[in-house]
Amino acid sequence: MIIRYGNIYSVPQFESAEERVQFEKALTVHEMNTFTGSFYEQKFYGKDYRFLSGLIPYLKRRLSCNIVVEGFSNDTRNLPVVVPNSEIKLRPYQEVVVKKSIYEKRGINNLVTGAGKTLIATAIMTTLGLDTLFIVHTLDLAEQTRREWIRFGVNESEIGVISGNEKSFDKKYTIALIQSLLIALKSKDPELEQFFNRIRVLFIDESHHTPAYSYMSIIKKCNAEYRYGLSGSVFIDMDNVTADCLRLMGATGGIINEINYEFLRDLGYLCESKVFVYNLPKHVIHVDSSDYVQSYKVSIVNNEIRNRYICEITNHCYKQNHKTVIVVKHIQHGEILLKQLYQSHRILGQFYMGSQLVKQYDADTDSIITLHQKFNNIPIEKFRYLDRFVLLLSPAFFEGIDIPNISAIIRADAGRSKKIDYQIIGRGLRLKPDGGELIVIDFTDNFNYIYKNQSKKRISNYQSLGLSITYI
Repeated sequence: MIIRYGNIYSVPQFESAEERVQFEKALTVHEMNTFTGSFYEQKFYGKDYRFLSGLIPYLKRRLSCNIVVEGFSNDTRNLPVVVPNSEIKLRPYQEVVVKKSIYEKRGINNLVTGAGKTLIATAIMTTLGLDTLFIVHTLDLAEQTRREWIRFGVNESEIGVISGNEKSFDKKYTIALIQSLLIALKSKDPELEQFFNRIRVLFIDESHHTPAYSYMSIIKKCNAEYRYGLSGSVFIDMDNVTADCLRLMGATGGIINEINYEFLRDLGYLCESKVFVYNLPKHVIHVDSSDYVQSYKVSIVNNEIRNRYICEITNHCYKQNHKTVIVVKHIQHGEILLKQLYQSHRILGQFYMGSQLVKQYDADTDSIITLHQKFNNIPIEKFRYLDRFVLLLSPAFFEGIDIPNISAIIRADAGRSKKIDYQIIGRGLRLKPDGGELIVIDFTDNFNYIYKNQSKKRISNYQSLGLSITYI
């Protein structure tokens, strides 16, 4: 089989009917309709068999025939790696990742939190020295990336931002919110097409979001030669791919570099971590399994026994001078815990709800009040300088944002996502100034089978990260 390569799409030329059958089978999956629950056939090729070029490595793995790719060559120049700020030195594995990424030209760098994704991306970008688009999904991430680029020595005058407030299509290095790009695309902004055509290097930050329609719409318009995904929580089973996996790989390619927690821990770049799982007192909570929202409210949000344990453990961590984060999924749950922490233990916690709003308990009014980070001068960065604190954060807050050194994480959220588990734990694994370890607190949640099974999934995820488990 001959494949004529393009940066976005490629077209195969079959030499036999068997090759065509294998090709069609490899790029056909059954996807569930989230509204009806029924499955439908999804083909990842067009009428002329055109397909996303990032799927070529997957096809080479799945098809038994010989595949020759015309129009593509690896970057064999072996360029010296450049970080503009000479005071910042790459770790040996970071330099390997940079060089392999440039050689491969496209693919996913699946790097655990603490591996230095932004530094690695900056080194790739500045080593190539080409017009670059770096896509993020929140304004916080855009601002954080800009600050990091400047710290790494990128000339501030060469950095542009495309967001709700800014629109810089003429800079060499551009950070763009996916939402802003989509608005520009839908409004047929005349500058956008020219911008996409001159971009040579594309980065997709937190690239596990790539399968979403918004991302795919933009990625298919950008003709970048070098295409990279950045994440710490991409999971691809090449022998049992889903539709989302094919979209993910199609946009950039398969995983080309992978750095995990155990590797960095053994090198001394991440701290030790232990998980303590509490067996809650026997209590049965009957729920309707067909109504997950209501079952979560009854089993987790309003579970007095579980909430009491959470607050008592938080109090113990606070007395031990831990920098503690309680992970909560629902606003109501956070408010319940804020109130109980203060009334039972006189601990004033802060519940950060995204980039602006903060909730905390007000003893004078016996109520939860909402503050503003900027106007009330309580940015989350201030907690870096405190000896101890209690923060309540949603799982989404852990994605990409660099939050203060955490020494204790309490899983009040009772989640069930491997991706979220990795992100949450990853934020606490950075080395502590005092050389301490990270402790993670979780629960067996054996009050009904739904949350018991979810607890087992989280524990399995901790084990796959290489964390030790102790039951209490």
